[in-house]
Amino acid sequence: GKTGLNGPQLPEPTMKLQDQYAVDFIVETLMREESGAITLCALGPLTNIALALIREPRIAPRIKEIVLMGGGFFEGGNVTPTAEFNIYVDPQAADVVFKSGIPIVMMPLDVTHK
Repeated sequence: GKTGLNGPQLPEPTMKLQDQYAVDFIVETLMREESGAITLCALGPLTNIALALIREPRIAPRIKEIVLMGGGFFEGGNVTPTAEFNIYVDPQAADVVFKSGIPIVMMPLDVTHK
């Protein structure tokens, strides 16, 4: 939607709820993969990715890149006049991810509003 936080009409999920925590799933999945094999796509705050990197630093080389929806380059924020939601709600996680050395592809508000 216009704010980046509302508007889409999504179908009911067909996949049942999982009993595993997301951080554990990320770590276990990446530890089974070769170096540079996985692209992570973050559509929300970076909390789970950051926690996975902190819990098991050996996953970092296995991640080819992180494509994330967050930030804003040429327009204001959607939470405050300057802050975009996905970064704003967990800036510490964003800091961990941005400093991880893993290549980052950002899709800021400017792009998601197109």
